[in-house]
Amino acid sequence: MHRNAYLTLFVGRLSYDTNEKKLRREFEQYGAIKNIVLVQDMEGKPRGYAFIEFEQEEDLLSAYKKCDGKKIDGRRIVVDVERGR
Repeated sequence: MHRNAYLTLFVGRLSYDTNEKKLRREFEQYGAIKNIVLVQDMEGKPRGYAFIEFEQEEDLLSAYKKCDGKKIDGRRIVVDVERGR
């Protein structure tokens, strides 16, 4: 799947209880979300990180500034801007 690196936020240190619905609720207050990918291992277990693709770059930047260190499901998340792989 092709993601736009300039619109994609990396979210790490997620609780294994955190689901897509909860991530969407936490992040869509900053703007429209195009796609969320919760990364899983081969057995379908969560790996503790996700990629959130926003529609607009300013929404991504707003979420990036405000969400790093935010608590979701009791874990302090880390948020970074994906700059291509």
